[in-house]
Amino acid sequence: MRSFILAAVAGAILVGLYLFFVLPNTSPSLRAFFAGDRGGGSFFRVAGSIASNLRLLFPLPYFVLSDARVPVFFVLVFVLFIGLILAWLKFRGGSRRWLEVQVICAVPLLLQVICDGLTWYPMTARTSLFLLPALILLFMCDLELILDLALRRLRREWIEPLMDTMLVCAMLMVVFAGLAKRPLAALLSGDEDVAAAVSYLHSNVQRGDILWVHTTCSESFKLYRRMTKWEDAPARFGHTGWPCCPRGISVVKGASKEENVRRDLNNGVPTSFSGKVWLLYTMRTYQWKWVGVDEPRIMEDVFRERGCIQESAPVFNNIGVSSFDCRSSRSNP
Repeated sequence: MRSFILAAVAGAILVGLYLFFVLPNTSPSLRAFFAGDRGGGSFFRVAGSIASNLRLLFPLPYFVLSDARVPVFFVLVFVLFIGLILAWLKFRGGSRRWLEVQVICAVPLLLQVICDGLTWYPMTARTSLFLLPALILLFMCDLELILDLALRRLRREWIEPLMDTMLVCAMLMVVFAGLAKRPLAALLSGDEDVAAAVSYLHSNVQRGDILWVHTTCSESFKLYRRMTKWEDAPARFGHTGWPCCPRGISVVKGASKEENVRRDLNNGVPTSFSGKVWLLYTMRTYQWKWVGVDEPRIMEDVFRERGCIQESAPVFNNIGVSSFDCRSSRSNP
């Protein structure tokens, strides 16, 4: 009973923290983005769909999770349901540790499903990563309960040590399958190598140059500028193609227009400027599909039309850096 009380208190504290600290700082655009794929379904329908997506947390090959999604989902539900019943029976028999594990592991999963169903917090590959240990532990504990019951019914208790060894081996196989699915090298490289891009710019941008930072890199650039103590960075920030979802700014899917990108860039870097211009932007293709236009291409076209000469720049992981020498364009008649 003490575990249930502690879980209820912890849940109440989390809800209170959300209501008083998180909710007032949540952008309406972010809430709309969370709800964008709901399709107008009811909360229970959405929650059921979200719960079925919990299977995607398992570090199994993609073809198993996608092609066999229905069998995988029903196996997961069966094991969790039977495990919960067996844990309750053990609790009635005086052993409460199995039910405590159920509560401790299931509460985060349940809260995530509810928060996603209410468009408070989405369950994506990134935001739900913290659920993985709880789900794996819950599944393995329930599987152990089921196997233990089966062995006792068959009066084969002597096999129990062997089964424990097999469970450990199965967990290790899951870990290795996850590493094969997502190698450590890919995890360590990161999705965007902003650090290397900013380090390169810090070494090459000179006094009198202009560094145009696109909104998709503005926050990460400010972070690494501070970390590298680049106090005099000649940075100017764009105002189009926002990633989701800044506070106080209306962000709508597909709302970006080429004329807005050109106007914003011409206001930040006047046509009379004679010097070197650097561009920093993301190369995530889904970002440009979401905003509606390929803004890096438009920015580069602006300087080519001015007669600026594009110079070579290194290639970074999912981060684009472009360099244009606009001094020659001012010397031409």
